[in-house]
Amino acid sequence: MLLKQLANGLDFEELVEKESVKSISRHGTFAEDTDDPVKVSGSLDLLIESVHGSLMKHSFLFKTVTLTVRFEDFSTYTRSRTLSIWTSDVFVIKRTAMQLLSEFTGRRKFRLVGVGVTKLRERDERQTLITDFP
Repeated sequence: MLLKQLANGLDFEELVEKESVKSISRHGTFAEDTDDPVKVSGSLDLLIESVHGSLMKHSFLFKTVTLTVRFEDFSTYTRSRTLSIWTSDVFVIKRTAMQLLSEFTGRRKFRLVGVGVTKLRERDERQTLITDFP
């Protein structure tokens, strides 16, 4: 009887959803609005290190980097770039985030910057990546 029900797509078991992480991001608001590129990139660097630490802790690879900026007038913009390969390389996050930030530098004073990674998947510990080798 059970096989017949299952064959006909009937399953009366309770559905249990598996919670999964969809993204990892960090944002930081400056104590005072700033247009100092060293201060902005330094803050972004710390946020990137935190995101990367979380990636490594959970053994995730990512494919998309997202940058968020908020200016002194509270206008907020996000930019994303999807990569062609899965990676967990912190330098890829840094390079991509800085490229995305370059669109906004020199415009107005920043109130907030943020960075995140999405399109996550768990890293298969048995599979090595080319970036794992020095």
